[in-house]
Amino acid sequence: MSNPISILRFALFSLLLVFANTTLHAETSATVKQVVELENKAEEISQQADLEKKNPRRQHPLSSLIAIQDAMEERDLKKAAQFMDMRYLPKHLQEEGAEELLRKLGIIWRQQK
Repeated sequence: MSNPISILRFALFSLLLVFANTTLHAETSATVKQVVELENKAEEISQQADLEKKNPRRQHPLSSLIAIQDAMEERDLKKAAQFMDMRYLPKHLQEEGAEELLRKLGIIWRQQK
């Protein structure tokens, strides 16, 4: 389960179960149907993340970060740069370019490990 997508799926499913448990605890315990519905929703979210990862134009912040992380692990700055939205950055940062900013971000990420 070292695959980032598998980890994301597991984390989403776990969060959904925790959320379901806390919201349903006041009423009753979760039914099998509710657990199955939550599992289906987690799978749907995961499939959406997979689709967005393949199409850089249809991104959400989480799927963008996952795609950037995957590309950075492959040491492919050009691919990672495709997922960057630089529209709201100051002009001097835009001029540096997405690849250079990601290279610098990679240095910071490696220091955090």
